Amino acid sequence: MLIKSNLLKKLSLTFLALSFTGCAALHSVSMTSYPKDRNKPVQAKVSKLVFLAFNFNNDFILDLTPRLQEQCPSGKITGITSKYETYWYFLAHRMIVTSQGFCTN
Repeated sequence: MLIKSNLLKKLSLTFLALSFTGCAALHSVSMTSYPKDRNKPVQAKVSKLVFLAFNFNNDFILDLTPRLQEQCPSGKITGITSKYETYWYFLAHRMIVTSQGFCTN
């Protein structure tokens, strides 16, 4: 019984250790021309957690533009910088897209 208990503890600790390991990657960064008027910065971020690499769509990215537009309802957003990152975990990975720019009139 003691052997099973020790084995269970070792397996639990191994699983726990693997759960907290990870890796990160920056896939792309894109940028448009920066405006002269940089007084009102805007930023939005969307992400999606994918288990076991089963990702069937990237619809989460569709929320990014409305989130930026909410911060600049009567102007134009220019100087946009977008960044796509992935963080890998033991059984999952998180995709993160961040965009920032400047609201101009």
